[in-house]
Amino acid sequence: MCFACDPYPIGYDTAPTREIIIALKEHGNHVQILTKAGLLAWRDFDLLDSEDWFGVTISACQQALDALNAEPGAEPIQSRIDSLKTAYAIGIKTWVSCEPSLDTIMVPELIRTGDYIDHFKIGKLNYAKSSINEAQFGLECERLCQVHKRSYYIKEDLRKVMNV
Repeated sequence: MCFACDPYPIGYDTAPTREIIIALKEHGNHVQILTKAGLLAWRDFDLLDSEDWFGVTISACQQALDALNAEPGAEPIQSRIDSLKTAYAIGIKTWVSCEPSLDTIMVPELIRTGDYIDHFKIGKLNYAKSSINEAQFGLECERLCQVHKRSYYIKEDLRKVMNV
């Protein structure tokens, strides 16, 4: 729940998301959530356990996102980070989808400081030109993940430009 949409859209009723989680859990399933929300998702943490995953999308620092108007309808990054810390503290597995990576500051910083993040998925901007040296960015992110012993996955498109 969900890569093509957001289970916690700002300004909309998210009660159906809770109902879906309940139904999935009642039938013995675990859930993996991906959202651009932060505080909105907290209300469902009581439904999740140590076999579930809670993830947020973080692709750039807040200033870069604001300048690009890149995430209309998303909660601020600090709210998303706070939700990860809260989920992690209560035993829910956490992950971050770092794509599309829009700058070279936020993702490496998260890797360095994100002891509350269980897994990183790192990708690049697709279908548009980027001023980022994507090969260098990918290699640096991978190096940092290894140095800090982070579980990570480099998305296929980024892996291709890294030439490894």
